[in-house]
Amino acid sequence: MDDPFDPWPDPELREPTKKPNVLDALWRSKRLGWLLIVIAFSCVGFWHFNVPSPGKAVAVLAFAAAVMSLRPEATGLERSMWMLVIGGFLLIELRAIDKDRQDAANTAAQVHVDEDVRFAGVLAQNQQEFTATMKRMEALEVSSQARTSTPSPEGIALATCIASRLKGRDTFQW
Repeated sequence: MDDPFDPWPDPELREPTKKPNVLDALWRSKRLGWLLIVIAFSCVGFWHFNVPSPGKAVAVLAFAAAVMSLRPEATGLERSMWMLVIGGFLLIELRAIDKDRQDAANTAAQVHVDEDVRFAGVLAQNQQEFTATMKRMEALEVSSQARTSTPSPEGIALATCIASRLKGRDTFQW
């Protein structure tokens, strides 16, 4: 009758029996399990049409896996539904990654086009300045040939300006 191996032979010293907990009963109820599945499927449906940023679906997927593993009395059908929910979140995450990569590629392409437009403007301005300089040089050449060999003050100023630009003016190269 008395167990010789019982560490607490006195019944008053034994562990008290556990009383049913309301939260534990709620957690184990089938209604809560199916409610959580409906909520999870609603999230999958919403994100199917409004793809989230990468990482959000994985976070919810991990939460769904934790809920599934912590529901000890889930039936086979309920576990199957949880697996479908997890698969849905996995597909949503893959779509989110693809969308993020496509958005990044589109942004990079737009930046490239904008840089090309700006560079074309710089090249056009350089060509205009070069053409203007060449016209001035041609005019100086014509005027210097007409005057013989005496350079004009405008020619000297232009030659000095061009030489200083070619030399880098007063800059130093380190």
